[in-house]
Amino acid sequence: MKMTVSLKTFVASFEKSAYAALTKDAQDEERKKIRPTDSCVKISTNKDSVLFESSSQKMSVFHSMDKDENMTVDEDGSFCVEASGYLSILNSIPKDYSLKISYEVDKNYGKDSFAGIVQPNGKIITIGSGNKTEKRKGKSDTYPIDDFPKIDYSGDKVLFSIKAKTLRECVDKVIFATDSTDLSGLLDRVAIYVFEKKLYFAGTDGKRCAIYSPDKDVEVNCDDQKILIDGELLKTSCKVFEGDDKILFYDCKKGEHVILSSGKTLVKVCIASEEVKQQFPNVMGILKLVCPTTIVANKSDLLSSIDFLSKFNAEKSIFHINEGKSQIKVEAARRGEDPENALVDCETVATALSKPVAMSNGFVIDGCKKIKGDMVKLGFSKDEKKIKMESTNDTNFVYLMQVMTAN
Repeated sequence: MKMTVSLKTFVASFEKSAYAALTKDAQDEERKKIRPTDSCVKISTNKDSVLFESSSQKMSVFHSMDKDENMTVDEDGSFCVEASGYLSILNSIPKDYSLKISYEVDKNYGKDSFAGIVQPNGKIITIGSGNKTEKRKGKSDTYPIDDFPKIDYSGDKVLFSIKAKTLRECVDKVIFATDSTDLSGLLDRVAIYVFEKKLYFAGTDGKRCAIYSPDKDVEVNCDDQKILIDGELLKTSCKVFEGDDKILFYDCKKGEHVILSSGKTLVKVCIASEEVKQQFPNVMGILKLVCPTTIVANKSDLLSSIDFLSKFNAEKSIFHINEGKSQIKVEAARRGEDPENALVDCETVATALSKPVAMSNGFVIDGCKKIKGDMVKLGFSKDEKKIKMESTNDTNFVYLMQVMTAN
């Protein structure tokens, strides 16, 4: 391969395609020894475009960069280069430079044998030029193309479409409520629901749950669906696309993946099995939760009070909801007969709770940060064991958490 291209254009495509190779699993040093191509970007040229691709066990990314007047390809070819290291090299070159990239085969490849360790098979030569003068030159190892997996990016049918910036917002609204350390492969997932032609995103760690439904930039094309995707992989997938890109979500016939496509850019990501989906909590039932006691409180006052009380008990605070009051008394938990307390301004309480309830300080803060507006609505279930938090002027986001023990 021999090509000349604008550095800025090349780096943008390389970064976009490298996300699968930059995942934590793909960058594991021991894994690199036996599957180095999982941490690589494969670059190929053809008559009309330059193709970039990375693929690890759970995620694959493909991007096509059209040739333009600033690009020349003297010789077609393909190579695999380690993503993290090569991206670091590219980012060290001034952005207004042009690149000359060529590939040379290692003549000694295959002569030295190291059991179980895949060896480099050549070098990519990168030359950075400014003002028509070669100013940077370096060589990087490449790895065997034959070891790179062959990925099928064909989808079965379009489930829904969504703008990239809206998808990012949806994931951000709910991923905080998942448990990224969960080893069961259940509570680290973001759930995507299609219900009655409306799209919902949800995340839960078993103690709390966040649900968000976008009301713009979405078109649903399927009947009711439930898709579970590793939260961090979905968050990473969002970064591959530009903000105004229209992303089509395709299902796959085997039901093991979904394809996200904006045309020239595709992401294939693993989804949970039917068995795992059956075990996932019924978070959609939260939307129907009846809360007979509801209080509308000042959000900044609530946040300030929790911040103050957390200095005395970092874990939780006790809420006193008394009828006719226009303030909520909040106390630091387990602080004796005269605990530290704060008063939170609220609308006049119409219905009191039968007893004080304890809430997680961290959970309350997390919820308030995602709720739009100056006021937050706190709803308490009939058994006073669940708390629902919502905005007073935005019905798209719902946050539920369990009441803690007061002692």
